[in-house]
Amino acid sequence: MSDLAPAQLPGAADRRAALAGYGILDTPPEAEFDDIVQLAGEICGTEIALITLLDGRRQWFKAQVGADRSETPIEQALCVHTLNEGATLVIPDLTADPRTRGNPLVTGAPFLRFYAGAPLRTPGGTILGTLCVMDRAARREGLDPRRRTSLERLARLVMGQLELRRAVSDSRAITLQSRDAETRHRQILDSAIDYGIITLDLRGNITSWNTGAERILGWCAAEIVGRPADVFFTPEDVTAGIPEAEMRSARDHGRARDERWHIRKGGERFYALGEMMQLTSAEGAQVGYLKILRDRTRQREIDRQLREAAERLEIALDASGVVGLWDWMVDTDLLHGDANFARLYGLDPDRTAQGLTMEQYQHFVVPADLPDLRWRIRATFETGCPFEVEYRLALPGRDLRWIECKGRMVHDAEGRAERFSGSAVDVTDRKEAEAETRRLAAIVEQSGDFIGVAGLDGRVSWLNEAGRALVGLPDEAAARATTIRDYFDPADWDAIAATAFPAMEASGQWRGEVNFRHFGTGEPIPVMWDVIALRDDRGAATAYATVTRDIRVRRRAEAQQQVLNEELSHRMKNTLAMVQAIASQTLRSTTDPSALTAFRQRLQAISSAHDVLLKRQWTAAEMEEVVRSVLGNFGMDERFDISGPSVPLGSRATLSLSLLLHELATNALKHGALASEMGRVAVDWRLEDTGTAAELRLSWTETGGPPPRLPDERRQGFGSRLIGMGLVGTGGSDLRYRDDGLRAEFTAPLEQMQLS
Repeated sequence: MSDLAPAQLPGAADRRAALAGYGILDTPPEAEFDDIVQLAGEICGTEIALITLLDGRRQWFKAQVGADRSETPIEQALCVHTLNEGATLVIPDLTADPRTRGNPLVTGAPFLRFYAGAPLRTPGGTILGTLCVMDRAARREGLDPRRRTSLERLARLVMGQLELRRAVSDSRAITLQSRDAETRHRQILDSAIDYGIITLDLRGNITSWNTGAERILGWCAAEIVGRPADVFFTPEDVTAGIPEAEMRSARDHGRARDERWHIRKGGERFYALGEMMQLTSAEGAQVGYLKILRDRTRQREIDRQLREAAERLEIALDASGVVGLWDWMVDTDLLHGDANFARLYGLDPDRTAQGLTMEQYQHFVVPADLPDLRWRIRATFETGCPFEVEYRLALPGRDLRWIECKGRMVHDAEGRAERFSGSAVDVTDRKEAEAETRRLAAIVEQSGDFIGVAGLDGRVSWLNEAGRALVGLPDEAAARATTIRDYFDPADWDAIAATAFPAMEASGQWRGEVNFRHFGTGEPIPVMWDVIALRDDRGAATAYATVTRDIRVRRRAEAQQQVLNEELSHRMKNTLAMVQAIASQTLRSTTDPSALTAFRQRLQAISSAHDVLLKRQWTAAEMEEVVRSVLGNFGMDERFDISGPSVPLGSRATLSLSLLLHELATNALKHGALASEMGRVAVDWRLEDTGTAAELRLSWTETGGPPPRLPDERRQGFGSRLIGMGLVGTGGSDLRYRDDGLRAEFTAPLEQMQLS
């Protein structure tokens, strides 16, 4: 167990501040850290590998392999001794070391015996914790220098990743804390889990091939053993003699290391980190070579993206001058700032770099803000407390700017104050946004919509004046005494809760028409209830918010519109009936009654399309509804297989599709699949991205009927011409008369189908 109390550990206060700055504690697992501990365990050959962070009275594991817990009390932390050492610590036998032999993790489960830990040191020198490896078996030899160096390099990788996380977080804050921040630039070590280990004889022929090599390169051992290593080098490298040069370098210098493109079994290229070493016998004679490959293709691309992102960020910061860095040296009492700091404060860059007095660098600070600024500076110098302040700069010829300064006192190894360091950020945009937020809050309060917020337990925490008036609540206190459930009729609540809240869990929002109830009269109030889940930075729901609109006026207008639509439909059907009667009289003497029958059926298809459009108030009809309505007129629903996504259609496209389906089904009934008792028709549609615009593709497939007849092009009737015109007259039709049935496919731009 540790001999020091938590508060007595070296650098406890600095460590707590640094951990808070990195924002790493209690965060979910991240692949890049998991990769590092996996690699550390593999390199050191240990069962257990951890990234530990020491915070207060606990040791928390950011990543772990082989451990059965996420943290331990600091009294049981073996890594405390690494902090005390201030450097990499190796304990070959924990039972033999007086510092650790009494530790519960040594005397009891998991009965640890070996420990090695490399400190995680910040750029400022503070040790946050360790990257450590442990085993249940003692190691009298400890760690060899190569593994010790690898462990230290991996510890620096951990700190590099922590610095990158913080840099990304800071850049987001500078850009007004964008909510759509993504983590795609943090994947630095994704390729660290794949290793190919290959042995060669002295002539360069492969003698063994592990599963990692099979996974990376594609060949299995049976296919590759005995072949020269040239097979996985690129042709240009083979021509240039690279395989022989690697073996020569390994023979002359002990090892050869490079990064280059290689070839997989399938011929594709991948970028790999390779290292070749000598294999020697027990007598020291060289017997071959060992080559280790690590696939770094993705890592290389990520590194390129990160470099470009860092360059863009640096260019942006230099161009805008929004972030300045400064160091106030204790011994000289002068503040030194970088070029961005000088630009922010309207100062000469050279003089600022050489050092300024407090009065000089504060020359353009608004006088009213000086007392608070200087009081906070004095407090940091006297007590060492963190420094954070906002104040205004009045630079000549420029608008008033807001500056946010943050910093802390940095101490040397003996604990003496050495410098007061920090950053200055132009937060004018944020301050203006805050003012705009306050203005919007006032607008929300005065809005005519029902706007409110409730906790996850359903208790209402705030409701604006319009919302209270809508449901008959007298004041804010009355609103805060309610829950979401109180706004609905008890008979409706279970159905609403079963629909809305699962949707918010899945997508964060639910929108639908429901009835509120008036608290005074009990009257139902139809509303459009739009409710969203408010989430914190980690994505966890914290509350529910709603902007709800009273739709009583709209409902009355819709009812009136429905009456008008029904009257219009009635008159249209009367017109169609009159057209049908006139056609019957006109064609009564015809010798071919099929023409009159076809005409009537086409009118019926148009009538079906009108019925579908009427249900949608002549705005848009669902494609599936149109298909089922038209084909339902044939009384053979069980012989149609209909499938496809939801696609809203415009009114013209609805009429065109109805006539097209009617002609196809009529033909199938006369001399196609529907003419046979076993025949079936599959109707399906899908959306495809052509690269320029979305396209609707409709398929008509007949099976189980007689072979279709190819129509005589010299005697094409109206139906054949209609089919050939395709959807909304685009001409996008492909008809194939195969022995097993007609295959027809129609295409049209989705935009044309929906706007027609």
